[in-house]
This record gives sequence, structure tokens and C-alpha cells, in this order.
Amino acid sequence: MKTTITAIAMVLLLAPLAGSGGLFGAEAFGSPYAPTFGGGSFHYADGLVINGKVFDISGYSQQITVQNLTVGQPAKITLKIFDNAGSYTIKTAAIFLNIRGQDASVASSDTWVQYDVSGMTAISDPHHYIEAAKGGVSYSGSFAYVTFTVTPAKPMSVSDMIVSSTDARGATGYSLVVNALSFVGKASGGTQSISYSHEHCTVTYPCYEVCGDHICKPGEKPKATP
Repeated sequence: MKTTITAIAMVLLLAPLAGSGGLFGAEAFGSPYAPTFGGGSFHYADGLVINGKVFDISGYSQQITVQNLTVGQPAKITLKIFDNAGSYTIKTAAIFLNIRGQDASVASSDTWVQYDVSGMTAISDPHHYIEAAKGGVSYSGSFAYVTFTVTPAKPMSVSDMIVSSTDARGATGYSLVVNALSFVGKASGGTQSISYSHEHCTVTYPCYEVCGDHICKPGEKPKATP
């Protein structure tokens, strides 16, 4: 069983990690300057909700009953996030899946979805596990609630999940959920859209990816990377 998160430096689209050198550890998880999912000085036991089922992810790592998401059916994953500077300082949240290897880390995940509160959803999905994904945010009192709506495209074996959130100060908090998810059912056979920076091309957020034989126009989805 994997119960630790290894120290790594994160690249791709994600914000810098909390702590010196971008390390996972007590500073990232326990710092009063990083967002939390129920840990730290303000404890709560409902930091994660998957399709209506509530889980306590207030620890550095914890194991839950595997949640089987059905291929072709949208699933909702909600993170309840606290930041001592206020809920509106939360800038991004992400879920990392298909984690493989001896140690669980974002480096051992190649399938992830990140939501930016500006409205952008970023996806990495080289294995075409995801048919569609979109993020959204709401606020209540001291909390930001980021909900990912994820539709699986084909089966994925049981995977740990790492959740993260970054605030306006650049501090990032993490929590590892061991044996969190699997995708079950028959492959949908739909067209996959992967590694794009938002769900659809718009005038505000134009695409530069290729849609067939041309640069994507507003309203088009970028096609899967060959």
C-alpha cells in the first residue's frame, strides 16, 4: 500500500508548490499558508465528496473504499477547501489519477484535471481515460467548493488520487487518497480530447491546437494529440 507522497518539482501547467524547492511534506500539508482539505488548524471531516459520498481527507494520506465511476456516466468530485486568507484566495484545484509506481506523487500521475477559478479547465489524458471533464467553483462562508464533473471514456484500474489546491500567495496544499477511484464498464468509443487548456475554444480563451486540418476556431474542441 502506498502511503507517502515523494518530494518532486512540479512542471506542466500547475502552480508552484508550497515550501522550499517545491517539496511535499509537512510544510506543504501543515503550513498555515497553504490551502487544506480539513487538516491543519481548522479541522473538518468532509473535504471530499464523490457522487454524494462524503470522505474525510484531513490527513496527509488516507485510504477510502474504492469508488467505481461508470464509463459514459458523468461523475462529480467535490473538494471542500479552506484557506486562512479567505476562500476567495483559492486560485486552482486539481485531481491527479492513474498514479503508478512504488510511491504516490504527482510525477507518477499522467492523468489529471485542473480547474482555475477564472473558468479554465486543463486536462492531461494521454491514455484517453476521460471522455469529458469540467470544473466549477462555489463559495460558502470560509470555504471554496471546487467540483469536477468527469465522464470516464474507458476502464481504468484502481488508482490512488492526489488532490491539490493553490492560493493567490502561491502556497499549495495536498492530500493523498489511497485506492480512491476506478473506471468500470465498456469503452464509450467516443472521440477523445486531451491536453488542452480549456473545455472549448472561445474568443476570450482562443485555441492554438489543431482541429483536423486547421487551427481551432471559437466553439471547437481541440482534437486529441496524436
